Amino acid sequence: TKDVKLVSNDDRTTYLRGGAEVTYTTMTITNSNYVWTYRNPYMLEGVASKTAYATRDKALKACAALAACNGVTKEADKKFYLRSGSTPHYAKGRTAYVKGGKAVNYGNYVWTTLSGKKLTGYADKKTYTSRKNAFKACKASTACKGVTKEGTNKFRINSSTTTTVVSGYKAWTKGSATKVSNNYIWTPKAKYQLGTPGKTVYKTKALAAAACAKSSTCTGYTKYG
Repeated sequence: TKDVKLVSNDDRTTYLRGGAEVTYTTMTITNSNYVWTYRNPYMLEGVASKTAYATRDKALKACAALAACNGVTKEADKKFYLRSGSTPHYAKGRTAYVKGGKAVNYGNYVWTTLSGKKLTGYADKKTYTSRKNAFKACKASTACKGVTKEGTNKFRINSSTTTTVVSGYKAWTKGSATKVSNNYIWTPKAKYQLGTPGKTVYKTKALAAAACAKSSTCTGYTKYG
């Protein structure tokens, strides 16, 4: 577990790399139209393919195309392998990428697709005729946790991420407000700064995000002023 120290400051905005919580056990990335949960030091079990991949992106792309693949493990030999298991187990010197649902980006949120499932509870009494309109309504509602397509041109916004299995339905869970760049999800924390910022100053958010994404120790970046 990595603890990220934040300090209150009304003039700062910090972008945390990974999920929405201040204490991290994971980082989240989007790749090959899927949301992946990164766990370190962890591994996945089960063999989905015997092929060894030299890069993460090639392995994730292959896993995304293979229904039997539920994730990727970077093994001690520094190569990436497709795995059929989806439960990470602690393993020193290894890293795991757990395949989630397909990623949809809308309105600075990442929505994770859940096929054949329905979210429980309704956030309002309206029925929306398009996914875009449902996403827009859900984004504006603090009570909304996601959207379910219940039929042709029939979408409802939901108050819970709890799911039930319903054939023919499709759901999308709403993530935290985010910015997606450099294959990472960045969560803004207004009025906070990182307690231990680096020494290098970057002129743009894009340059700061790119540098942070390349660093194994970077947990986010802070905008001053």
